[in-house]
Amino acid sequence: VMALARNLRILIASGALGSPAVRDAVIEKLSDPDVIRNSRMLPFRWLSARDAVRELMKRPEHRADAAIAAKLDDALNGAVEISVQCLPRWYGRTALACDLSGSMSWTPISRHSKVFPAEIACILAAAAHRLCEEAVVYAFGSEIAVLSLDPADGLLTNAEQVRRTEVGGATYGYKVIENLVKRRERVDRIVVLTDMEIYGGSRVPRDSEDIRAWLARYRREVNRGVELYIVNLAAYGHFVTPQCEPKVTCISGWSEGILRYVAASRPGVDIVEETGAIDL
Repeated sequence: VMALARNLRILIASGALGSPAVRDAVIEKLSDPDVIRNSRMLPFRWLSARDAVRELMKRPEHRADAAIAAKLDDALNGAVEISVQCLPRWYGRTALACDLSGSMSWTPISRHSKVFPAEIACILAAAAHRLCEEAVVYAFGSEIAVLSLDPADGLLTNAEQVRRTEVGGATYGYKVIENLVKRRERVDRIVVLTDMEIYGGSRVPRDSEDIRAWLARYRREVNRGVELYIVNLAAYGHFVTPQCEPKVTCISGWSEGILRYVAASRPGVDIVEETGAIDL
């Protein structure tokens, strides 16, 4: 099924899906929950396949294939949903913060990709929201926005809702934690999805713009045991917090492994022992 997803463009461009037998076989496989679960493909891979199909179907020579495109779109959207269902749940309450600043949409994640860090952040946030027992979702830039995502909506629908949020082009990530402090919003963890180009942090010592200072205040006034996860989606080489900061985890890169790792990091569990117990 991985080969099938990666070669959908070729099947469309070659006209192979014009054959009812081929088309039905492709749609059946892409719609089979057991096949999707066993594929171990990440939600992002299904999203890339869907976007590739949509881009190809915009071309004049394929406009007559609208019915085929709709079936493929539905199947690939469904595959995203099923792939997320295979991931472990997150205990407790989580604050999810998406960086939507200008730098998150400057450069694709690789020279072979058309996907930007902002899109990855929004999909990760939507997927994590689906896995959380409880969650509050923020978008941040010059300002912040607190978003209401409906779990009944599709994951990609929620990701697109986050992506459309207007918060300005600057990057004041500290405002998320400041808002949590002022609202006395108790969460077990804060997950920041960013490219690490954040104003404030360890490079700006002013307390009013310092993520570390607001995190310390949150721990004093709201929840001293809160954990902070900073996911660096662009890996420019610097961090907002020192890597030795207690109860702070810095992760560079992205995959569904991030979602699994956060799920495994829960009270009373030694992540090293948990990893060592995996039978390879």
